[in-house]
Amino acid sequence: MKSYLDTLKERAEDLDVPLLAAFKKCGMPTSTYYRTINGETEPKYKTAKRILYGIERVHALREARKDSE
Repeated sequence: MKSYLDTLKERAEDLDVPLLAAFKKCGMPTSTYYRTINGETEPKYKTAKRILYGIERVHALREARKDSE
């Protein structure tokens, strides 16, 4: 079974979204990002959902910018 972090990393990579940008977009502190990436903590389900939303949101905004050019 994959961890939430592995799932988030895969999704961010698939959409070419920096994970830090996703954390920031959904209002998560950068300290949470660094603790998660360094393996100090594992995100909870609710947190992982927020970050996944951030990944999707950053991707959608990038696509919208491309379309408007």
